[in-house]
Amino acid sequence: MAHKPAYSTYTLVGINTAVYALISGGIALPTALDSAQWPERWWTLLTYAFTHDATMHFAVNMFALLMIGRRLERHYRRLTVLAAYLAGAVAGGASFVLISALAGKAMTLAGASAAVLTLGAMALMRGERTRLALMKVKVSVRTLALAAVALIVLCIAFGPNPGGDVAHLSGIAVGVGIGWCTRRKCTVDALIAKVERSGYGSLTEAERKQLFSMSNQK
Repeated sequence: MAHKPAYSTYTLVGINTAVYALISGGIALPTALDSAQWPERWWTLLTYAFTHDATMHFAVNMFALLMIGRRLERHYRRLTVLAAYLAGAVAGGASFVLISALAGKAMTLAGASAAVLTLGAMALMRGERTRLALMKVKVSVRTLALAAVALIVLCIAFGPNPGGDVAHLSGIAVGVGIGWCTRRKCTVDALIAKVERSGYGSLTEAERKQLFSMSNQK
């Protein structure tokens, strides 16, 4: 079965790549979130999530965005995935500014990690178990998401960048919330699509009960 093009994911990767290319070319862009310049540079609450100045940081985030975003767009509307990325970015930026204020020191935040983790949390909430081939080792999306949360918690406790790590956790929280709110609808849509594709007889007994139960819920 052909999958619809992941236009939102490709758009996000394209914007990130364009900004990275400009910065790598020596063009100074006012896009990173500097808590010392907040709220004067209010737009950086979002633009930091498209800003990378390190090659590895950029490459890892874009790889994760492509892998997770494309799969999510098979189950969610394109605008839902795009809105989730932006919401995770803003939530991460807001929590970063708050932590910086509480700590009483200026800090800078850049990178798509918080927004990408929002999408990862959505994949976790919808029970995504698709396995990805990483260095010839197959790893599930769910395993990657759980490992990311565990790593961030350890970084907050022992790492040098608690502001950034709190931003990451905020992104995850947004993804969990969106995933929780949309999980039922996605499940129903997936079962209906299976019926349309292969007929009602293709459903297992458990799927029939699940569809019947959800269809009768208000």
